[in-house]
Amino acid sequence: MGEPKALLKFGSVTLIERTVAELRRAFSEVIVVAAPPNQAGFALPKLEARTVFDPTPFEGPLLALKLGLETMEGKIAFVCPCDAPALRAEVGLGLCAALDDYDAAIPFIDGRFQPLLAAYHKRCWAAAQALLERGERRLRALVPMLKVRILDERAMRVLDPELSALFNVNTPDDYHAVLRRPR
Repeated sequence: MGEPKALLKFGSVTLIERTVAELRRAFSEVIVVAAPPNQAGFALPKLEARTVFDPTPFEGPLLALKLGLETMEGKIAFVCPCDAPALRAEVGLGLCAALDDYDAAIPFIDGRFQPLLAAYHKRCWAAAQALLERGERRLRALVPMLKVRILDERAMRVLDPELSALFNVNTPDDYHAVLRRPR
């Protein structure tokens, strides 16, 4: 992108501010895991969320998940990226409700797990820690270690008819396309 995705403007706010505000509508505890400002080269705006900094920047989503899980006070976490501008809190609530006695509730769309938009039980931090100790950084590596409730496309469309929460801003073209869409 050439700049931090979290700080891209989406209307009058940044993507991270929009994500936090949306989640605050439904969740009492919102935690942002981010690279330390002095190491990442940018600083987050003031957020209505608890911020936890990676000890090493850009180590990947597995470490971020572990840090968030061990920091949170509750037992169930809805995990999402900061660059999903169409995310609705109701999707997170639905994924959390699907957890039941599973370790995680993860969408499976187009033949791929989507572990960056999922619900996790706090106990998953131990499996994440074990992977990190082995040098693993990919969040997908966690999936086979967990008892997972899989939400296929049909189940996800009940929560998100257009599957728009799964759209991430990964390129400048993605970003400009999002800006052209009606809100």
